[in-house]
Amino acid sequence: MTPYVVLSPHPDDAVLSAWHVLVSPHQVQVVTIFAGIPTPGFVTRLDHAHGATDSAAWMRRRLADDRASLALAGRRPHHLDLVEVQYRAHQARQRVTAEELRSRLQPFIHPEAVVYVPSGIGGHPDHCDVAGSMAWLTATGHQVRLYGDTPYYFVRHGLPSWVGGTANPRADAMIEAALAALPHPPDHLSRHVVELTPTELARKQQAIRRYRTEAAALYAELSTAPSDPAMLRYEVHWAVG
Repeated sequence: MTPYVVLSPHPDDAVLSAWHVLVSPHQVQVVTIFAGIPTPGFVTRLDHAHGATDSAAWMRRRLADDRASLALAGRRPHHLDLVEVQYRAHQARQRVTAEELRSRLQPFIHPEAVVYVPSGIGGHPDHCDVAGSMAWLTATGHQVRLYGDTPYYFVRHGLPSWVGGTANPRADAMIEAALAALPHPPDHLSRHVVELTPTELARKQQAIRRYRTEAAALYAELSTAPSDPAMLRYEVHWAVG
């Protein structure tokens, strides 16, 4: 069967956005990209707000959570040592270049693989950097599927019209703007919406709860209107033409 590769900017992104891929019968590799451990001895404002006293120790916990969560789907993540943007900002480091990211990812991309790439909805710098991988992946002949970054694609304005069945122009416009902002936007995108069964959703939520280090903050965000934890049953991706 065609192998799949899921590019997960951070621990939890693959589980949140592409659970139906992780539990598919295909061979699936999960590459968690910004999984580097920062220099010990400081804590960022975001980590401190979530309960950390040292960001290095906090990140080690998050990586252990990632392994435990993905094990529920029978997957094991490949953790790269790039540090995420909040740590780079604290240490006055520049953003990761497209060339550096490509060189780090290429060893994990099977020539025949279908590659799931975040679409960058929500504007998180790390997600947007990985979304830029679409250009070289398509140029080298890979099938690429842009996934809707969960919960970013619905947490601000609720579900888009074509998921929730109710007109929601603000959500629609946000998603359209994010896709238009991709580096070298593709000429054609074919949208697909997957609705998990109640059993699949329950299993996904069990996997999310294994991210014990960050789960409380995530569910607090999901429980604030217009968002709702039940929206996790919808997973969205666009096949790049």
